[in-house]
Amino acid sequence: MGEVVTKIKVSHLANKKFVEIETLVDTGATYTVIPSKILEDLNISKIRRINVEFANGEVEERDMGDVYIELENVRVPNQIIFGKEKDAIVLGLITIESAGMTVDPINRKLLFLPKIHCYKNG
Repeated sequence: MGEVVTKIKVSHLANKKFVEIETLVDTGATYTVIPSKILEDLNISKIRRINVEFANGEVEERDMGDVYIELENVRVPNQIIFGKEKDAIVLGLITIESAGMTVDPINRKLLFLPKIHCYKNG
């Protein structure tokens, strides 16, 4: 099994200007990480700061913002992390699942879930 890489489109919530970027699909990452320069060029506002723990155990603060992310022709609103220069560009689990998708690690691609699980009262 190898890395899963895909292209996504990132855009501001209020306009249609977008940037297409290549990302590493990482189900171990909670949030999607996009380089700050790209987000600043799209005029994405920083709405809060969070602590991010990296694979090496280091913890650093990062800014977050709201964007639309489009993958496989599905456009979903998401909170993303403003990545710093050395941060990997990753598509995180929240974005993958909010688009109704999962990862096929054998064929190294994203797949649509055949059904979404929900509960109803009664």
